[in-house]
Amino acid sequence: MSGGAGGARPAVAVLASRSLRLGPDSPAARFIRRFEPYFREVLRPELHLLEGTYRSLLRCGLLHDYEPVVRVPPGGEGGLVALSDRVVSGLPDGRRLDAVVYFSDPRDATSLFPDSLALKRECVVTRTPFLASEAAAVAWFGIDWLARDGRSAAASHIDGDEADALGMRRDPANDVVALIAHDTLKAEMLAFADEHRGFLSRFGTRLGTGTTGALLNGRLPERLGEPAPEVRNLAGRLRGLSAAGDWVTGMASGPRGGDVQIAELVRQRRCQAVVFFEDPHVSREHEADIQLMERATRIPGNEVLCLHDPATAREWAARHQRCEAAGRDGWMTLIDACRRRWGVELVPVAPTGEGGGERAALLDTAAWYVRALVSERARGTAATAGRLRVGVGGGGLIGDLLDVIASLAERLQAVDDARGGFAMPLVRRGYRRMANVEVVPEGGGADAVRNAGHLAAALSATLARPAATADGVDVRITTLSDPPENAGVVSAGRRQSMGDDVLVVPPGAHLRLDGHVSGGGLTTVISMARDARAALMEKMPG
Repeated sequence: MSGGAGGARPAVAVLASRSLRLGPDSPAARFIRRFEPYFREVLRPELHLLEGTYRSLLRCGLLHDYEPVVRVPPGGEGGLVALSDRVVSGLPDGRRLDAVVYFSDPRDATSLFPDSLALKRECVVTRTPFLASEAAAVAWFGIDWLARDGRSAAASHIDGDEADALGMRRDPANDVVALIAHDTLKAEMLAFADEHRGFLSRFGTRLGTGTTGALLNGRLPERLGEPAPEVRNLAGRLRGLSAAGDWVTGMASGPRGGDVQIAELVRQRRCQAVVFFEDPHVSREHEADIQLMERATRIPGNEVLCLHDPATAREWAARHQRCEAAGRDGWMTLIDACRRRWGVELVPVAPTGEGGGERAALLDTAAWYVRALVSERARGTAATAGRLRVGVGGGGLIGDLLDVIASLAERLQAVDDARGGFAMPLVRRGYRRMANVEVVPEGGGADAVRNAGHLAAALSATLARPAATADGVDVRITTLSDPPENAGVVSAGRRQSMGDDVLVVPPGAHLRLDGHVSGGGLTTVISMARDARAALMEKMPG
């Protein structure tokens, strides 16, 4: 993504299956939250958002003041048709979409609808990056961020030395990439491998199906007959890579199950990337196998990068090489580092420089996250005629947090009025009333009871009796007293029941989670990015 043709603003389409856009912990919300600094400070794209996706993001407190947004009708009203046309015909001012991010849930029947399949096909035809999972979108934009601007990325990442100190640097030698090409694109696959042989050689294993694998190893299979001179020359150039043994591990040919073999390796998490040069103009006898392999790369929780055309693959490799040249190839996001060290989802907060600075930014981020989480969990519970129990304790920060939560419906109505024209206003569908929610004071202290009453009033929910422990609570909101001058230690109580725990960490606190994540554990930590980094870089226990 070069920043748009002739320096024009780039254009990126974002849409998501319903199951992957609802709630602040959805893939769509996580993606926008993770890359908001990159979008605002580095890429500055025009975002083309399907209405359902846009509404979901706004309800999570995201993109409220991001102006370069083009709203697209909902999918059920032809939104995917409109996006497909923009891929084919371009935008009215002559620009083209630079990427399509489609968080497509393979468990959702809409992923098989003709308009979904056509959108992907037209991206392949026009060689527009089609990123069909959170893993693919994070890999694509993450490496671009690092390659473009290390200064803005530094606040959200740990560098290679820090990753080494934590034992977290990702070694490409442990990764596997699959290389697949239809017959009409085998020459392009060979050219890609020849141009980027150094990058591809960093992977510990390269897989190739049938004829593609043989050609990448410098052999000319009999089924090709007399190959084109370009294919013969490129295969000869690659032959030296297999001097000490096959450079590519051969799988069965596609029609004989090679795509299924790769899909199974993806399912087992033994393949980290798939580069598939597909020709959408020819009929494919093993179409079901191809669909199976592609859908395997999008299974939530088990996603991998899947690229579909030569231009996208070349740009992916070039970004990695630019990043390596800049010395940023070993960087890791704070989010990923916290997942690996503590098994929690970090929501890092950067100071806005406005109003109350860090504290205001933290409270605002936490309030939107908590409000959207409770709203989405309540909606899911209502579908089973159940009740959602939300636990609230005392603490110096929680009263202020609840004040902000109480203001969100009015603020969201203002966004709705400003944006205008939504078929489903943002504050509807349970955002104002939550009759199936019970707010539970934890511990029975006066502060906890007062805070619980405050939250129950803000949610139009029921105030329940105090609970002695966190067990039996579906969502638990925990904040801690402001740290003293010597920086108090932030910890979190354990619980054994399953549920969503949200820990809001005051600015400047000494965050220490080791030994506190067990059983139901902590789900989400909302903290200043600086404090999360300091906690990560403490000496590892033991």
